[in-house]
Amino acid sequence: MRHVACLLALLPASAFAVLSVTIQHNDATCWYSDGGAIAIPTGGVPPYTYEWSNGVTDQQIQWVAAGTYSVTVTDSNSDQVMEQVAILSLPYALQGDQGYAYCEVGGVVFPEFPFVVPTEAAAPWYVNGMELQLAPNSQWLYAFYPGTSPYTLSFSDGNGCSGTISGSLGPQITNWPALNVIAVEPSCSNANVGSIRVQSAGPQPNPPWTYINLTDQSGTPVGLSLNLDPQTLQVEFTGLAPGMYGFHWWLGATLENLDPGVCAHDTVWVEVPNLGPVCGFLSGMSWYDVDSDCVQDPNEVGIPYSPLVLEPGGEVVPTGSNGMFNIPLLNGSYTVAQSDPTLINICPLPQPVPFTVNSNLTTINFGNGSTMPLDLRASISSGTSRPGFAVNISATAHNLTPQLSGPVTFTVEVDPLLDFISATPAPTTTNGNSFTWEWPVFNSFEARTVSISAEVPVPTPLGTVLIHSATVSNTLTESSLANNSATIQPIVTGSFDPNDKTASTSTGASNELYFIDQDEWIDYTIRFQNTGTDTAFTVVVTDTLPASLDIASFEMGTASHPFEVYFRTGRVVEWRFPNILLPDSNVNEAASHGLLSFRIKPVQPLLLGTSISNEANIYFDFNEPVITDPSVLVAEFSTGVRDHDRSAQLLIQPNPASDHVRVSLGDERINRMRVLGMDAREMMNFTNPGSPVDLDIKALSPGVYVIEVEGNGRRLREQLVKQ
Repeated sequence: MRHVACLLALLPASAFAVLSVTIQHNDATCWYSDGGAIAIPTGGVPPYTYEWSNGVTDQQIQWVAAGTYSVTVTDSNSDQVMEQVAILSLPYALQGDQGYAYCEVGGVVFPEFPFVVPTEAAAPWYVNGMELQLAPNSQWLYAFYPGTSPYTLSFSDGNGCSGTISGSLGPQITNWPALNVIAVEPSCSNANVGSIRVQSAGPQPNPPWTYINLTDQSGTPVGLSLNLDPQTLQVEFTGLAPGMYGFHWWLGATLENLDPGVCAHDTVWVEVPNLGPVCGFLSGMSWYDVDSDCVQDPNEVGIPYSPLVLEPGGEVVPTGSNGMFNIPLLNGSYTVAQSDPTLINICPLPQPVPFTVNSNLTTINFGNGSTMPLDLRASISSGTSRPGFAVNISATAHNLTPQLSGPVTFTVEVDPLLDFISATPAPTTTNGNSFTWEWPVFNSFEARTVSISAEVPVPTPLGTVLIHSATVSNTLTESSLANNSATIQPIVTGSFDPNDKTASTSTGASNELYFIDQDEWIDYTIRFQNTGTDTAFTVVVTDTLPASLDIASFEMGTASHPFEVYFRTGRVVEWRFPNILLPDSNVNEAASHGLLSFRIKPVQPLLLGTSISNEANIYFDFNEPVITDPSVLVAEFSTGVRDHDRSAQLLIQPNPASDHVRVSLGDERINRMRVLGMDAREMMNFTNPGSPVDLDIKALSPGVYVIEVEGNGRRLREQLVKQ
């Protein structure tokens, strides 16, 4: 923006529209100082300076009482314009919309008073003349709904400021599907390795914040309250100690603990048997052994996320971010081996390595060489982009290999629409919206992250697509340059959920579809914001990976703050941000955001129509988790099974068929034809077969296939059912 402004400044003032300014404002509540206004200049020669009648020199004034305020805007050509605005004193007009489900007509009202009323307001609070009380076992205030929706109730605070609170009820749940235990794994008294698998007799209700809650014998919640797998209607609770547990449908602490009614569900009790002290642990380190002496020297680093295979059972357990692992196991005989094909096993040999667990700690360290040549990767993620707010853009340069790099150059380009605020660490050079860092040699598996803060200008239209990119290079030859650049295209939005999880595929062609024949990776970004009333000291993010994702292919991307990542039992990935000191959004909105990203591959073969659904749990200190909406990708071919352009229709006759089919493309000649399995494997391939084609399918196994034809510059597909 600034280099554009410099060019504009060279033009005569007559080339620009006349300087003018409009003011947008929000009124104050009663006599409180919660009003505000923002000046929006147009024309003239930017940049502009501002001077408000109350002495403020920013573009906006905040936390002001009712009154008349004026602002004088001066452009870089010293032209001035003045405008004024009247901020009124208005009664309360609170919105109590929540959308949460409830069990009985009545429910509760909790408009989160610490966040929506002025800071000068004081308790007690009154709704329809009734003083609000704390709900049992909660810090939330509550009042009964009138039983109608939408509703408008009178509201007043302890200082006598009054008005209304309006809103609508969420959906009512009157019938919960039955829950049944389908599997129980016992646990040890010296290690929590038990599990309970539960299945529902019906789908999970759609309203938000409906979970299956696991409690101990006293009714205290244990671990996570999880959602059903949408395909199997099952959920598994893992990492359990021996003992009695109960589970039931639950609406979450945000509402059910406040609802004086009783939800229509029963608790099912189940016992995790106690095996006694018959568990031990396998621990150790996997590292890159530079000198092949089977001794980890100070300069030899751990190999992160290296998959270990345990037998019997074939369980895959990746190492942690530092190459270490610690795995609880029942007493017995096992083998363990590293499965990364790029590693050269130096010690121990041979692999798989046999070992015995007998309520003890067994340590096995893996020293490795590598056949993988140098390969650097760039990754980049962005927070939510909103007009008038700052957005944080994080980017990371990774050395994916144990090889040492040459000196590294890392460049991040931010969309020129944004106004730069700051960068951490400070870039070596800056050229407009391009920022470059020059770094020394990267060690084995080293990664460095940068963060850029920029503001989205107020006039930016919602829906604007921004483009940010990151590029990494070094002075040595790399095995591949395909991953040295990364680009993201965030969309400018208005109101938003600050805690979300998004997915994009390696082609970037769709945010809803994973193209079997083109995509390789899925890149996930998890964003979070502290919207509470105090600093968050620790943030923990967990993600239970569905069976359709290959946990052994996990690659960490970038993160906004220092973190550690762990792989827990039950395919749970956990990111822990200790001492993050994330301020709440009321104190420092720009710094209240955080994010992380990672990439992972689907398990192959991936069948057409497979739904890959994933969500994240975000914990701020000791609060209930914030659960993101599911991120869903559906496996598809790149052009879809059907082409909506019927000017040349692909016909397969008969269909279904058992021995022969006739394939035609109207009057067009078929230049190429392929028969694909539902996992995108090529079963047959024909070049210039003409049209129509008599296709012999007797060799195909019964099932569903896709016939793909190319002709006249178009590609069309149709399903074929082989009987």
